[in-house]
Amino acid sequence: MVLSESQQDYLKIVLDLINEKKVARVNDIARRKAVSMPSVTEAMRKLARDGFVYYSAREFVELTPKGLRTAHRLCSKNTFLKNFLVDVLDIDTDMAEKEACELEHHLSLSTLERFILLYQFLGECHKNNRITLDLFKKCIRITEGNGDKAEECQSCFVASNFPHHPGKNTVHTLLSQLERGQEARIIKLGPDPDIRRKIIEKGILPGTKITVETVGGDNRNFELQTDGFLVEISPEAADMIETAVEQKNEFRRLSDLKTGQKFKVQKIYAKGEIRRRLLDIGFIKNEKGKIIREALLKDPIEIEIKGMKVSLRRSEARLICVDEVK
Repeated sequence: MVLSESQQDYLKIVLDLINEKKVARVNDIARRKAVSMPSVTEAMRKLARDGFVYYSAREFVELTPKGLRTAHRLCSKNTFLKNFLVDVLDIDTDMAEKEACELEHHLSLSTLERFILLYQFLGECHKNNRITLDLFKKCIRITEGNGDKAEECQSCFVASNFPHHPGKNTVHTLLSQLERGQEARIIKLGPDPDIRRKIIEKGILPGTKITVETVGGDNRNFELQTDGFLVEISPEAADMIETAVEQKNEFRRLSDLKTGQKFKVQKIYAKGEIRRRLLDIGFIKNEKGKIIREALLKDPIEIEIKGMKVSLRRSEARLICVDEVK
């Protein structure tokens, strides 16, 4: 069934209150929505009748599994749209909150997907100093398999493959590489349009914070905790989601070390051919090495490890967590 805008707002408010206060009371809902308590009571009865909430007079309001799933998707969409308006269009936060609430009720899945692709393109593409509408349209065609990869797209996860550029205090890795209990923030959704739309339908969008409850593999799905809701995604989808993981204080990225500094390898955040190459070179846990020198433009980096001198691109060195040693 199609929920009205007001009903959607009620479900989001109930979820917010449960996350904030553990329970959702009618008077709190009325205060949050700025309506009378009788109006809330009537709305809760309708939502209960349609299977979205559990509600009895003078009782707390609880979300059914159907209601929790719907509320989670609505909240994820709202958060993403607010981030888009603030980060991309530089709209005042209060105004962005108001307009995100208005937008979320009217966007189709395909339009939301385009917003997400534009957000990723503008915020993460390393060529964004050359952004034009034509270049973005070209990016769209490539992600949908209707265009050839241009040279400038080769390092862009949207159009081709992982890895991308991590933030200052984070390591970026595929969701499929996370371990049970790890927390991360979704950064980018990858190139396959069919899988990407399934990910979006589950409310996993750029900016979403997740905790891995179950690690998937073979015929087992990944289970992610987000906004108090458990989401299942396939291993194929996990291979298409780039995440940012906060670095532990005691570890550093290899790319952050300076000439002459020594290190001990702790973990590699990479997959596939890149991971195999790094392991073959000798970047295995507890192996020690040293930064020999950096190129004039700081790329590549020359490193000594296992008695050999090797060169790494800075983008590869960012994927290696190390412990500095004296």
